[in-house]
Amino acid sequence: GKLLIANVIAFMETKLDASTSMKQICVHFSISQSHLSHLFKKVCGISPMKFMIFLRIEKAKVHLK
Repeated sequence: GKLLIANVIAFMETKLDASTSMKQICVHFSISQSHLSHLFKKVCGISPMKFMIFLRIEKAKVHLK
């Protein structure tokens, strides 16, 4: 569970463009969207897409400095 989520997060960090979707992440890791959402929220406390938005905002902050 935690290793999968760590891998998903690493993948997300390399795919921060706006076109990356939950479906693409799930296809890449061969996991259903509902299972990934449940597991991600259990491990991280937020949904995968909210986390992706957080990553995008943090990247934007760095670029604005």
